[in-house]
Order: sequence, then structure tokens, then C-alpha cells
Amino acid sequence: MDVALPPIMISSGLMPTGSLIKSLIQISNEVSSVEKLPFLQFRNISAMIRRIKFLSSLFEDIRETNSPLPPSSLLCLTELFSVIQRVKLLIQRCKGGSSLWGLIQTEFLSNQFHSLVKEMSGALDILPLSLLNLSTDTREQVELLHTQAKRVDLLVDPQELQRREELLQIMASNNQKNSRNKGFVDFVKVKEVFSCIGLRSRLDYEAEILKLEAEAEKQAGTGGLIVVSNINSLISLVTYSKSVIFIDRHKEEIKENFEHLSASMDRNQDVSSSSQSRPSNIP
Repeated sequence: MDVALPPIMISSGLMPTGSLIKSLIQISNEVSSVEKLPFLQFRNISAMIRRIKFLSSLFEDIRETNSPLPPSSLLCLTELFSVIQRVKLLIQRCKGGSSLWGLIQTEFLSNQFHSLVKEMSGALDILPLSLLNLSTDTREQVELLHTQAKRVDLLVDPQELQRREELLQIMASNNQKNSRNKGFVDFVKVKEVFSCIGLRSRLDYEAEILKLEAEAEKQAGTGGLIVVSNINSLISLVTYSKSVIFIDRHKEEIKENFEHLSASMDRNQDVSSSSQSRPSNIP
């Protein structure tokens, strides 16, 4: 469980410098140590983690120098804390939420990562590097990060866009099937698309259904009827696919087991017949 972080502001103004630096180091370490990145938004998450690792060096340097900071740097650090906090929440959403709904929202999520990078760049605009007692390496890293963040373009993974189009086509086929319009669901394609975003076992499918149900409940109050209807269509698709894909696999396993058993029985019968055909030794 993550340790609760102190609020960014206090009643008298900005957070005390010591508490702010401590909180920045803590939350940047939490983001930097994220393991098992999700299949979706992998490139955006990886790039964001690298940026925050650079910032972590800045925070460590500031803590080690333990010298007074100019007001503009406090403002910058407070804004960076807010940005990193939202980065952490966005990564958690990508990791813990529905993979299929995340695939549908791939452009929306990519835009959120891009906006956070731009906010990070804006915060660094007011950081007075020349007034801070930093190591040469840290200073160069922060300058490089600032330059790159200013120029960064929106990154939408083309493979995710392709998978999303394939998913939308599958959803349309499933809806046609449900409305008795002779729709046909290609379960080979379903299995391929689902596997690419991490859904590979029966347990993965069951967990995805629970996540979709939670998302539908969350969206019920704010997302509108169309959003909830789309999520319910995904729930129907995953449920139906699970019943077909894994029942077929179960049938294949039963068939393989039967063939192995039959082969084993045939071998035993051959051995038994051979032993009976030998002449007995008469004393």
C-alpha cells in the first residue's frame, strides 16, 4: 500500500521546503519503480518514467545541498509534485483498469500523457537552475529534459490504433449476432487481439469482465448512455468469447487425453498378446 503523501499546499502558503523535497523524492521513486508495465500505453509510460528518473536526481541534489531555495524554485517544485502525482494516477489507471476500454480510449489516454509532459515543461520554465547548487550531471540532465519536453509530440501508438479498429469491427459483428442479423464473430481474430493486450487465459478474461463492470458502474453517473452501452457491449463480447474459446480448448484437451489413453491401452494390449503367444516352459 502506498504511503499517504502530504498535501501540496498548507494554510499559510506553500508546503515547507523540507516536506516538499521529501514528498517529491518519495513519489518520484514510486513512479520510477513501477514494474510490469501494461501492454497499452507502454511507450508513453516508459518515456514518462525516464523523465521522472531525471527529476529524481534533481530532487536528491537539492536535498543533499540543504541550502535555501529561491521562491521561483519552490513554485516550480510544487507544480512538479502535482504533475508527478497525476502521472502516478494515470499509470495506475492504465495498469489496473480494463485493457479493452483502455484500447478504445487510446487517443484520449495518449493526450493525457502529452498534456502532463507539457505541464512538466511549463514548470521547468520557471526553475532557476543558475541559482541552485547542483552537480554538473544533474544540471545537464534537467536542461536536456526541459528541451525535450518542449519539443515532444503527441505519441499515439499506431499498433494500438490498428488493434482498436479490429476490436471495433469485432464488436460490430458481435452486436449483429446478438440482433440476429447473421453476424459472424471471428474468434481467431478475437483471440489474437485480446492476446496482444494481455488477455490470454480464462482468469484474464474473468478479471477483464470484472474491470469492465466496475468501469460501467463508474461511468453510469457521468459517462452517458452511449459510453455505458459500449462498455456493456465489451462485457458481452468477452463473456461470449470466453465461453467459446475456452470450451473449444477444453474439448481439444479431452481429445488429446483420449488419444494418449488409447495409444497407451494399445501398447499394453500388444505386450499382453506377445507374452501369451510365447510357448510355456514344460519341466
